[in-house]
Amino acid sequence: MSSLMDWISLAAFSPGRAEYALGQMAALPEVSGDAALAEAVRGATAAADALYELEARWRTRQVTSKARGNAAELDAVLDRLLGLISQQLQARIGLLPAKDALRLQGEAFLRAQLPGGAGPVVNLAYEDELRAIKRLLAAFATDEGRALAEAFEVAGLVRQLGEAAPKFEQELRSATPETLQFDEVRTARADLQHALAWLVARCCATFGSPADAPRLARVLDPLADQQARLRALRATRRRVVDVNPTTGEEPESPEGDGGLGA
Repeated sequence: MSSLMDWISLAAFSPGRAEYALGQMAALPEVSGDAALAEAVRGATAAADALYELEARWRTRQVTSKARGNAAELDAVLDRLLGLISQQLQARIGLLPAKDALRLQGEAFLRAQLPGGAGPVVNLAYEDELRAIKRLLAAFATDEGRALAEAFEVAGLVRQLGEAAPKFEQELRSATPETLQFDEVRTARADLQHALAWLVARCCATFGSPADAPRLARVLDPLADQQARLRALRATRRRVVDVNPTTGEEPESPEGDGGLGA
């Protein structure tokens, strides 16, 4: 089933830009005097408000998931141990002949447990990193894992990792983490875009005759202005920043809304 977004080319509005444009539209007599248009503006504004709140929660989640108790210090220890384990495994495996059975076994273990090395694991959010470490420790706890750890001389590092991981987990439990998932942010963004597209469609239907063209242009001008600004920023590859929803002003030291993900 087609959506309005398939038919209307509308730039992806951040919540602040949307609210600023919608506030200007709401003040126009063409909108305030039309019940259907006024309701469409209110619906889009509610979608912008919801997105603003979710994005704020997401930014908080990104910060707090990396700053609870002594977790940062323990995370540095875990990162170092993971890096050493990965490097030691790769170095020791590389010393063996290409067809050596132990080498093939070690390479298979690495592909299964650390396919990209330590980097992808240490760059995860704390909770996700802990889950990855637990999986790695479980693999090393098997007969095969213990044998490989001894053969490639990482048993001591694995033991240290096993001692540090529970302490890390305890620190994470010292505060309740934000449970928001990025899918909720993505859905809210889509909801806002749909609400804006529906509003544009409603305006076009209300002022659809040639004689109403000036009124249609006046009603859509706030959205058109923000859309032009967004496209100009993207054309020059500058970071797109949100604006003050009341004044429309951009911050002096922008924290681009692009940092929340595409």
